Amino acid sequence: MGSMAGCCRSGVCEEMFNPRKARANLRRYRKKGLDKLEREMVLTAATQPLTGARILEIGGGIGTIQAELVASGASNGEIVELVSAYEPYARELARDKGIEGRSTFRVADVLEQPGSVAPADIVILNRVVCCSPDGIRLTAVAGPESDAPHPPNILFIVLDDARAEGVMDVPEVLPATEDGPLLQ
Repeated sequence: MGSMAGCCRSGVCEEMFNPRKARANLRRYRKKGLDKLEREMVLTAATQPLTGARILEIGGGIGTIQAELVASGASNGEIVELVSAYEPYARELARDKGIEGRSTFRVADVLEQPGSVAPADIVILNRVVCCSPDGIRLTAVAGPESDAPHPPNILFIVLDDARAEGVMDVPEVLPATEDGPLLQ
């Protein structure tokens, strides 16, 4: 894996995304559940048959969205993160949801090793795109236009919290089609 320096606008990823933040994310999820935008993503994904689906959440932190989708019937899920701080909390969430045998966590840089991630039916990039100076490249690696032998049926990309709060008018990527993702 390459250097983490500069991967985030606010500083080094290892410092910004630390165990304290991961613990707080799990605590918040246990208290409040998914936020509005995350609930919308889960509801949209659930309009497709989840049985047998593989979920991939890139930069997913503790993996709340993939956990919800796996608990709702998807075959399995994987969280791929640049930093390891989220791993014990992701595993704890998987135990809480009863999906520990169907949810995995891995530290990897999909930009440096795009082939290291197995194809998925649903790929989630929730706010991770804004944290990477190569955000556009990240969407290309993960999306329906990638060189993957089996591109995802659904690709969710959320740029940042400003869009979720209605502060910015940023296009939303909706379920992918044979012609690529739909922009709204």
